[in-house]
Amino acid sequence: MKWSRFLAVWILLSSCQTNEPTTFTPIHITQTAASFDGNEQNSGVKGFVDGKGFELTPSAAQRYIDLGIKFKEATVPILHEDGKLFLNKEGMVQFLELADKNLQ
Repeated sequence: MKWSRFLAVWILLSSCQTNEPTTFTPIHITQTAASFDGNEQNSGVKGFVDGKGFELTPSAAQRYIDLGIKFKEATVPILHEDGKLFLNKEGMVQFLELADKNLQ
């Protein structure tokens, strides 16, 4: 009697086994919302102006400069015009890459 139960359980469990191991891949968490710069949730980017680039807040411009220093990379210069700070598209790509590198 015990032998038949053992055989039945063994058959049941052996049929569930697969050749591929079951693993769980962790989900990569990415930022989906802009961070706060002062009291505004804009990550320090006020907007985009044709011909000039992305208008930055002073704190975002300083973050960009600090990241360039931290990772010892030459950064695209920030344009100062009429008391405003602008970063062209190439500079913004570099800013995002440096920010991602900083999170790792």
